[in-house]
Amino acid sequence: MARSRPQHPSATILSENTGHRRDYASNPYGGYDQDDRFIFRPSFNDPRYFAKDIFVAFTVDGTPAAAPWLALENGRSYTTDVGGKTVTLTKADSNLEITGPDNTTIPFYFEMWFSWAVQHQDAGVVYDPRTG
Repeated sequence: MARSRPQHPSATILSENTGHRRDYASNPYGGYDQDDRFIFRPSFNDPRYFAKDIFVAFTVDGTPAAAPWLALENGRSYTTDVGGKTVTLTKADSNLEITGPDNTTIPFYFEMWFSWAVQHQDAGVVYDPRTG
């Protein structure tokens, strides 16, 4: 919370006092991204990436897109085409900004590769700066 306040001074911070016993300081999925095991086996496997690689997922005018988070280098900008629209991904200080036409900000979220691939196996754009 202390790290977020300077960047987002008007953000609402949710309370950890929920009435339930839960250790919010620890990750309940710790190590999950490090091995091949799944809690639920995915219905589709796309072998282009390790199933649990973290991807940045976003949508441009209805076209789903994703990029491998760790392939995006700090201090760099990348330009790609998503559904005929020029999109720029800029990573600085481990923060990402995605902008589209007219410099509009495009919201994104993080998702493991297997999950994104299951949802978008017949559609979507994958941008990997290592392969162009």
